[in-house]
Amino acid sequence: MGAQIDLLMDDVSKAKKALNEKELSVEELTVSLKELEKDKADLKRKLKSRKVYIKQLEDALSHEVKHRRETDKHLNSVMEEKRVLVTENRTKSEELSLTKKRVEEKSNAVQEQMKVARQLARQLHTTKQKIFALKQHLQQEGLLKDGNLSSIPHNSPLLRTPNQEYQSAPDICAAASNDSLNWSVSEDDQSSST
Repeated sequence: MGAQIDLLMDDVSKAKKALNEKELSVEELTVSLKELEKDKADLKRKLKSRKVYIKQLEDALSHEVKHRRETDKHLNSVMEEKRVLVTENRTKSEELSLTKKRVEEKSNAVQEQMKVARQLARQLHTTKQKIFALKQHLQQEGLLKDGNLSSIPHNSPLLRTPNQEYQSAPDICAAASNDSLNWSVSEDDQSSST
């Protein structure tokens, strides 16, 4: 009987020891569970923060996409304006070039006309002198009456030697009065011809 009691006490002792070990394991599991709950809460908080961050990124990306579309639209508008301005500039440059060419052509034509006018003025002056000399000769020969020469002044430039270097057409001017021509020359022409 004592042996049975000892056996039972031994079993109780072993059971108590196992129970203590189980309680210790439960406590450890409880601590681990609390740590897991804490980690879970931390992960939940981080996940929430990540969701907020992702939402902000999505909003920023949406704004950037919208801004990019507006920028592309503005860029296309600016490029179109640039194309129009380049075309207008090219057209105006061509028109300016043509206008410059026409002005040069007209300037050359005016210069040629002035040369021709100076040549004609010299020829006319020479012709008038020859006519006057012819009239004098005819008068001396008695073929022309004195009255026909009275309309030409004796100090007329027709009596002088013509200037061989006319620089510009405005130096010579002719005015018609009845049947006679009165010529006036510049002071340079008069001084060179006297």
